[in-house]
Amino acid sequence: MYGNNRRTRLSLNSFADVEAKYNNTKPVVSKNHTRSQDVRPVGERRRKWERVKKISDDCYILLAGYGLEDDVFGWHNRTGKRVVSVAEQVAFAAICWQRDAQGVETIKIRNGIGDHAHNSHYRFLEDALPRGLGFYIQNGKQFVSNGCERDKYYLPKTRCVPNHVLQHRSNLHPRIGGVQLDDDGAFLTFTRVGTCAFKFSGNLHTIPKPPRKVVDAELKGSYKQSIAEYLKWISAVAPMLRVDDWSYLRDMQTEINDHVKLHSNDQRYIGWGKVPYAMMLEVVTEADHPLRLHMALDFVSDYGTIQHIKSKEDAKRVRDQYNRWINKRCGFIKTIRETGE
Repeated sequence: MYGNNRRTRLSLNSFADVEAKYNNTKPVVSKNHTRSQDVRPVGERRRKWERVKKISDDCYILLAGYGLEDDVFGWHNRTGKRVVSVAEQVAFAAICWQRDAQGVETIKIRNGIGDHAHNSHYRFLEDALPRGLGFYIQNGKQFVSNGCERDKYYLPKTRCVPNHVLQHRSNLHPRIGGVQLDDDGAFLTFTRVGTCAFKFSGNLHTIPKPPRKVVDAELKGSYKQSIAEYLKWISAVAPMLRVDDWSYLRDMQTEINDHVKLHSNDQRYIGWGKVPYAMMLEVVTEADHPLRLHMALDFVSDYGTIQHIKSKEDAKRVRDQYNRWINKRCGFIKTIRETGE
């Protein structure tokens, strides 16, 4: 289950429970909320943003609050110019309860929008899901079960957004990333078949594979000769480098930082005593680069084996260490995300 300090479940176990909750909850009316906004908290009144909303006699939605789909508490409502349609509220609500003409009840469950964590959304789902459905987080991914934990269904995060988001894209939260208007189907649907029993009735979603970090062999290959020559040069100067002299190390790192500030347009924080990838490639390829000795010291201070080679095994260890170091410092490592998620 999500979190260690769980609140009590809301006991909304059927369409009738949600309907009764709406009918029996007095709307919040204040200087901030009009009666027409119909703000009806689904739990504690102090958490008014977590609310139940009636769409029709056969459709109610539960809103977690402060989402892009929220017509009252969404960040887009500060100007009063951005409208979320009823259809969009139904589509993106954390939970949507519906009942068809035959009285069959379904519950649709949505995750948050964007790849970042949605902790308050997770907590809301845990509290608001009916008995018979459970919310779980495993390895950073979210699941809903209809029985025991082993019968769980992956709940992907969605990338589709209400129309107003793309109209005002410049204000989009940077962690949301790429978005779309077309519904990506990133939700789970269950049909109630008993008092506290639900049958999965939607589409399954494939659990995405974690991204892999690999070496860009093509890019690294174009610097193969320079990389090998730099290792030979480092091997020659390594015995003379005072890696145990903290004052010397500090002065060299300061010189690196000063050089980066003067000669690089990449002012992002790389790390004290480190250089941007493009500059590191200059260090590797230019024998007279002013930071050639400084970065050699960086390697030797991290991997001291090169100062004490006594066997073939030591030499091999140095080559392995150098490969790891050069891959990291030159930016040869790239991240591959599996497609077809």
